[in-house]
Amino acid sequence: MESAALIGLILFLISEILPFTPWKGNGIVQQLLATARQLFPHQSHTNQ
Repeated sequence: MESAALIGLILFLISEILPFTPWKGNGIVQQLLATARQLFPHQSHTNQ
């Protein structure tokens, strides 16, 4: 698997799990995750 695709998949999984963690209200974590997801998009987010 290509490394960029793997990073995109990991970021996708983290974004799906994040609302169930204590960090869900942390704006810094959410902003970093949103920026990283723009840099490494996962196929499920580009098809919408």
